[in-house]
Amino acid sequence: MVLFLCRWALASEVLFRAEFTKKEIFVGEQVFCNFALYSKDEVIEVEVAKFPEFRGIWQENIALRQGPVPTVPTVDSRWRKAIIGSYLLIPMLGEIEPVIEPMKIVLRGPLAPMDGDSVVLLSEIGDLKIKALPSLPPGEDAKRFKGAVGQFTVALESNVLTFQKNEPTTLRVSLSGEGNFQEINTLNVDFPSTVEIVSRRSYTEGSGQYLTKTFEITVTIRGEEEVSVSPIEIFYFNPRTKTYEKTASSPIKFTPVTRIKEKEGEAVTLMPVETRWRAYHPLKSNRPFFILQIIFFASFCFFVGSTEVVKWLRRRRQIPAFRMGLKYKIAKRAYREGRVDAFLRMADQLAYDILINRAHLSNVGLTRTEVLQMARSSHLDERVLASARLIFSSFEVRFYSAAKSRPESLEPLVDALQQIFTFRSR
Repeated sequence: MVLFLCRWALASEVLFRAEFTKKEIFVGEQVFCNFALYSKDEVIEVEVAKFPEFRGIWQENIALRQGPVPTVPTVDSRWRKAIIGSYLLIPMLGEIEPVIEPMKIVLRGPLAPMDGDSVVLLSEIGDLKIKALPSLPPGEDAKRFKGAVGQFTVALESNVLTFQKNEPTTLRVSLSGEGNFQEINTLNVDFPSTVEIVSRRSYTEGSGQYLTKTFEITVTIRGEEEVSVSPIEIFYFNPRTKTYEKTASSPIKFTPVTRIKEKEGEAVTLMPVETRWRAYHPLKSNRPFFILQIIFFASFCFFVGSTEVVKWLRRRRQIPAFRMGLKYKIAKRAYREGRVDAFLRMADQLAYDILINRAHLSNVGLTRTEVLQMARSSHLDERVLASARLIFSSFEVRFYSAAKSRPESLEPLVDALQQIFTFRSR
């Protein structure tokens, strides 16, 4: 009973339907079909049990998602949405009745690993009206319309081609845009009688909404005179303007190339004969070459080594122990040089850092008094705490008291700093 209720609740909180980007289209017009899953969950487990079937429709699978699928918010705050599959559809020309069979998915809930909690859903098919193409305009020859529907442009690889008599030459024409390229298999090219078509082939480049289809027409020309061909015209139906339109290439010209005739008995000009020779020296005996290679290798090693040393020094400066040792050396040098203020500043900072480090404290916003109290709670050596207290008080008297008096002797402070730094090294 519990399993049944879980399945009923899972099924009642989801919607699965096929949505089209257009409500009505013409035969041969492109439309996107998105299989959308609506749920209240942010992530939902989906397995495709059966792909949709399209009969009488050209199709291309643009996207398909399975497994844990995240959902996104929609305008309706009650639902979140995920696209399980997306297809580009083009209804075929002719008398074929387009049919769309639904997609079947298995929706798994949070109890699926234990109890097999899952629900099988079939997609609802949204409304899509497919209209027949309108009649051709009066005076248009039906043979000129090859079933092209969409928006197209036509271009030539070259509008001037060279040829030799009775030798094959290839004309390449590219048709680009969005439309039913699957049903555009030939082009209307008005060749004169002296031109014979040897072969035709085509191939498509790209995917999705925009494609390019290239037509290669190989011909031979029986004469040796220049041949002109009228522009290649594409007659198509534009669904956006709902009218029949035309686009054309530039005119084509076949220009003959004169074949070079070989004369019998003609002398062949050879390369001049070498009259001077020099001995061959193998590479292994070429000392300057090896010296140069050694120099290059040594330079490379020096560059790589110096770079790594610089990186190592930078990393070393970030180590707390190294930074404390550096501060200790600076404080000792300031003491030897008689710079009292510099010594007090560095000794105060070093004592503060060492207590923070050994007591495992955070140095964000802690005063010297708070650090001493927390260090005592951490059971640090009382002698170390006394030395730190002496340094802190001397620093405070020197820089923050009204008298700003110097300590009478630095020896006790140096000993205190020595004791704290030795404690740091234990």
